[in-house]
Amino acid sequence: MSIPNQALQKLAREIESQANSAQREINIVKAAITSKQRDARMLELTFTEVEQLHRDTKLYEGVGKMCSAAVDKLLHGNRVTDDDW
Repeated sequence: MSIPNQALQKLAREIESQANSAQREINIVKAAITSKQRDARMLELTFTEVEQLHRDTKLYEGVGKMCSAAVDKLLHGNRVTDDDW
């Protein structure tokens, strides 16, 4: 029993389509991972820079087009978690 050429070609096209779709999804996920890693590096750099400041240094946080005094507890020596908010 042999599978007709048309059926094999159709199956090959479907597999190729699925492979292309999977490759696009992999590229999207890789880009998202790279973006998150860059954000994590920037946050770590900011945290280490803030940690090196003196305790009496006034810190400000951007809020839209203005700045407000940042809470020392959240910036000096303590990492911010979801529980802090």
